[in-house]
Amino acid sequence: MKAGIDLVFLHGYDSRPGAMLGLAESLSESFQDSEKRLLAGPVRLTDGDRGSFAWWQADYDEDDVDASVDWLSKKLNKPTVLIGFSQGGALALAAAARGVPNVVGVVAMSSFMPDGFDLNEFGGPLLLWHGEDDEVVDAFHAERLHRHASKLGLDSTLTIVPGGHDIPEERAILISWLQHRFG
Repeated sequence: MKAGIDLVFLHGYDSRPGAMLGLAESLSESFQDSEKRLLAGPVRLTDGDRGSFAWWQADYDEDDVDASVDWLSKKLNKPTVLIGFSQGGALALAAAARGVPNVVGVVAMSSFMPDGFDLNEFGGPLLLWHGEDDEVVDAFHAERLHRHASKLGLDSTLTIVPGGHDIPEERAILISWLQHRFG
C-alpha cells in the first residue's frame, strides 16, 4: 500500500470499535506501512465499561449526519481509506459525499447512503460489500448506490456475498481491492 495512507475503521450502530478489530488485524500483514485506526462514534448509547456507540441516533436527520462528518473530518490528517460497517459505512459514504479532505477511498459494508447525500463531489474508488440476505439493510441499497456511482463515472465495485448483516469473513476481496487501488 502506498506509504502514508491510513485505514480508518468505523463500527456500526450500537457497537464498539472492537467489533472492527478482527478485520483490521486481518489487513495488518498485507498493509504493514498503513496506520490502522479504529474510531468510536461520538454518540454514547450505553454507559459502563462495555458501552456502545453510534455515529448519530437512530432517528436522525441530515444535520446529525453532517455533525458526525465534521467530527470525523477533524480526525483525518493524511490520505485515508474509510472502511465502515452498517452505520459506519453510511458515515464513510457521507464523508465522501461532503468532499472531506483526505478521504481517498471508501469501503461500505452492509450499508446505505444517508438521505440528502450524493457522491457528485467524490472522485475516489468505492467498494460496496453487502450480504444478499441482510435483514437490517437490504442489499438493494448497495445495488442502487453502485448503479448511481457508475453513472457518475466513479470506480465502484459491488460485491454481494452470501449471508446477512455481518462484517464479512472473506477478506481476500477487500485485500485485492485495496492493493489494486492503493498498492
